[in-house]
Amino acid sequence: MYTDPGRYSCELSTETCWISVVYLTDLTTPVTISVDGTVIGTPTPGTGCWCTPETAWIPPKGGRYTLTATQGSQTATKTVTIGDYNGLQGIVQRYLGIDTGSGS
Repeated sequence: MYTDPGRYSCELSTETCWISVVYLTDLTTPVTISVDGTVIGTPTPGTGCWCTPETAWIPPKGGRYTLTATQGSQTATKTVTIGDYNGLQGIVQRYLGIDTGSGS
């Protein structure tokens, strides 16, 4: 599982984060993606291709979040630290270009 390494995605609150799941062995069964136990999407891998199931998530505030992807008996987790878009971390990153978040 990985998160989109876009400019601010998965690093600052209120910015769209694309959560993608890779290395699947079953390309027909939906993947349940959740954040801190709350399901945010159930994308289905593309049939007949190695397409990556993904779903968008907008972190509501800065903090640590646990991302979980489940497909059948397989589970992957990842913890990300999201900065506050309007906090010092967000200002430093947006205006000075210094990467301060955990991102992908």
